[in-house]
Amino acid sequence: MVNFRVTITTEKAFADEFRTKTKSDPGNTACNFVRSSFRSCCYISHDHAYGFRAFSRLVVPILGNAVCLSRAQFNTVKMASNNPDYKSATSIHEFTVKKIKGEEVKLDVYKGHVCIIVNVASQCGLTANNYKQLNELYEQYAESKGLRILAFPCNQFAGQEPGNPEEIVCFAADRKVKFDLFEKVDVNGDDASPLWKFLKHKQGGALGNFIKWNFTKFIIDKNGVRLNATDLMLILSTSKMASNNPDYKSATSIHEFTVKKLKGEEVKLDVYKGHVCIIVNVASQCGLTANNYKQLNELYEQYAESKGLRILAFPCNQFAGQEPGNPEDIVCFAADRKVKFDLFEKVDVNGDNASPLWKFLKHKQGGTLGNFIKWNFTKFIIDKNGVPVERHGPNVDPVNLVKSLEKYW
Repeated sequence: MVNFRVTITTEKAFADEFRTKTKSDPGNTACNFVRSSFRSCCYISHDHAYGFRAFSRLVVPILGNAVCLSRAQFNTVKMASNNPDYKSATSIHEFTVKKIKGEEVKLDVYKGHVCIIVNVASQCGLTANNYKQLNELYEQYAESKGLRILAFPCNQFAGQEPGNPEEIVCFAADRKVKFDLFEKVDVNGDDASPLWKFLKHKQGGALGNFIKWNFTKFIIDKNGVRLNATDLMLILSTSKMASNNPDYKSATSIHEFTVKKLKGEEVKLDVYKGHVCIIVNVASQCGLTANNYKQLNELYEQYAESKGLRILAFPCNQFAGQEPGNPEDIVCFAADRKVKFDLFEKVDVNGDNASPLWKFLKHKQGGTLGNFIKWNFTKFIIDKNGVPVERHGPNVDPVNLVKSLEKYW
């Protein structure tokens, strides 16, 4: 289709022009007008009953088989003419879509925003929970982190979104929806929205790329490229933690920071006042994992009671993807190893989205060839006042930290 010149019109406009063209010569002029229109790939939508009747009565007999599209098909063709080929596109920002009330929107307005794109329905068993939680996400993160949610009604799954635009607007208003609602689309098949073809092409699904049901969610980064769910939650979590923490450059102690335990509860680190601590980034699938977990356990068992040692372990997936697990996976991994020290929520330790605590640690104790964390199991020793006093690389075994720890007990 993209190789042809596409003329978009409505039946009413076609019928009006048809009548004008045929006033003087209702025979040959009509045939030439219709044929030339369709040679240039002219698509007609039956928006108006009288136009459809005129089209059916006058055009079909001339052409034999005419291109008469439904409103949804017409909109798909029009959007296709405004959009790149989905296989060559690199970002959602290249696409144009329609809001629920009909106005066109170029998605480059979402540049710089993390987005969730989701196909919604009003009569699905998943509707109540999904609308509620999407609302909560938007309310919590739209201002603080710039999250945007783009919802596309779709009626392809058991007819669970039968409403017209006005009905969908009312449905959303009743639920106090603040995120962006777009025109109803197909998400599967030849008539699928170009944007949704692109999403499926870039992020295939299990057992095929097609959308399986309502409320399939695609997560898009600030550059218009997909993220996975873990990345999104990490970004949002980091944003919330940043609002609860001091500027890492002006902070003087870890006790000023708030972090999250692995199961989600927030912890102000002043609970560690009076304790010497080890803070370490951990991973479950690293070559250093077995030895470090074993020795950290041994240190904790030997010195937690007698010396008040505390170990704070932060899972991190930034090094060769060696901590891919969700919180439940990590809890099970730790339980299998009888871990007793404290495990915290998965974080980034490098980059813009790094945990504020880890930015502080690196600022206070720089590393060789740069302050960034080089690998899993980098260890910081914290004194009883919460000050980072030593940094040890991944190659230093936990048991070899005892002489350093003794200086601060």
